[in-house]
Amino acid sequence: MAQYRQERLGHEIQRIVSEMMQFELRDPRIRMASVTRVEVSGDMRHAKVYISAVTEEDREEAAQVLQRARGFLRKGVASRLSMRITPDLHIIADKAIVGGDHVLAMLRDLADPVDSHGG
Repeated sequence: MAQYRQERLGHEIQRIVSEMMQFELRDPRIRMASVTRVEVSGDMRHAKVYISAVTEEDREEAAQVLQRARGFLRKGVASRLSMRITPDLHIIADKAIVGGDHVLAMLRDLADPVDSHGG
């Protein structure tokens, strides 16, 4: 039961932070960033917000900008959720997509070994 509640809260926080990034934060450095997932701790006092972007530089920069805007984001989450305690937000650059791109590139090479070995 608690797991379901954590997931539901994570999805809500993801939606709220995404909307705030799109409509309320005016920083151009987060323009191409997105929230990939949110993991909420068992006691619901902490939430890891994973941020992704097209390039590694954009992802790191967006994560830094959002880390500095944590208070603003937390206040926005608190105003939209009816909870006694709003989780602390921890912004993390999501490197999982980069790993997935690497795996896809390796699979493409395996699927077409002629091109990858030059002939």
